[in-house]
Amino acid sequence: MAYLEEIHRLSLSEYVALEEEAEYKSEFYNGEVYAMSGGTPAHSRIALDSAYAMIDAFRPRGCEVFESGLMIQVQSLNAVLYPDASVFCGPLESDPSTPNLIRNPSLILEVLSKGTSKYDRGSKFFKYQMIPSLRTYVMVEQNEPRVYVASKSENGDWSFSNYFGLDAVVELIPLGVRIRMADIYKRVSF
Repeated sequence: MAYLEEIHRLSLSEYVALEEEAEYKSEFYNGEVYAMSGGTPAHSRIALDSAYAMIDAFRPRGCEVFESGLMIQVQSLNAVLYPDASVFCGPLESDPSTPNLIRNPSLILEVLSKGTSKYDRGSKFFKYQMIPSLRTYVMVEQNEPRVYVASKSENGDWSFSNYFGLDAVVELIPLGVRIRMADIYKRVSF
């Protein structure tokens, strides 16, 4: 007869305490912790250049851009995720007991890779959709100049746009911003 080993599920506060001391980043979902894998040089270049392009585009609107070190809390799912970049158009919101878990991004950007593409397009996108403030989810391919944008309308419906080629301009419609693909892929050769 086989015995099932009981899995210890962490509380959010236990996860946060562990994460503050950890040598590598891990995401959290409903008591379980998932280690994040490292990225390629192209992934890092695209994430950084996307963040720079968003800083230039969003600064006139008073929005703030963060890189991958910021923890995003999805309260309704008891989850904490690390996007490659995020944009906040308003004051940062968090619980006073966990001030490093931010709850109100307007935009989230993920750079896709072979290992994470299915997750980023599927269950991670589902988790992000549970954030009430989120208006735009951007997925950037790293092996070709292709960007997918999911935009949330005022009535809560999501629509999708695809952009291809370095001459294209990505429209972040709910936020009134445009970003050139050439700026996203500035330091990547295909």
